[in-house]
Amino acid sequence: MKLFLDFLPIIAFVAAYFMTDDIYYATAWLIVGSALLVTGNWLIFRKVDKMHLFTFILLLIFGGATLFFRQPLLIQWKPTIATWVLALVCFGSKYIGKAPLMERLMGSKIELPREVWLSVTNMWAIFFLFSGAANLFVFTQYSESSWVAFKLYGQLSFTLLFLIFQAIYLSRHIGSTGQTKKN
Repeated sequence: MKLFLDFLPIIAFVAAYFMTDDIYYATAWLIVGSALLVTGNWLIFRKVDKMHLFTFILLLIFGGATLFFRQPLLIQWKPTIATWVLALVCFGSKYIGKAPLMERLMGSKIELPREVWLSVTNMWAIFFLFSGAANLFVFTQYSESSWVAFKLYGQLSFTLLFLIFQAIYLSRHIGSTGQTKKN
């Protein structure tokens, strides 16, 4: 359910684009959808997911610049920049702080050896690098409408496949240690 909610702003963006064929209108809906996601999380759970906030801030910057300068290339760059920043954070988290990023995010739910957390963090970093590169390739080589479709179908498919792979990988390690943490 959370993954679906995370993709709602993108779904709004794609729907707005294909109903109007207007990247600026769709960008405005993307910003509004992201704002609603952040606000809804705050109102319901009294906390805001850092990833949602990071995405919202980037949308305000790149989406706002897209609308202000009437330059669609700016919103097309946003996913690449965001995912490459996340890749750097993943790689850097292995050297800064006490635990790699994925352990910081999921360590309260799952108990795994440090080597596994390092591997999981590396996998996410590589996924983010690939995701950013795929976005860059699509928006530079294909039409705007193809890029918009890729945002929903391509990115969602890559993410779901990666999450399945990640679940299989983690289940091997959770099953071998038998360790999960209770809330």
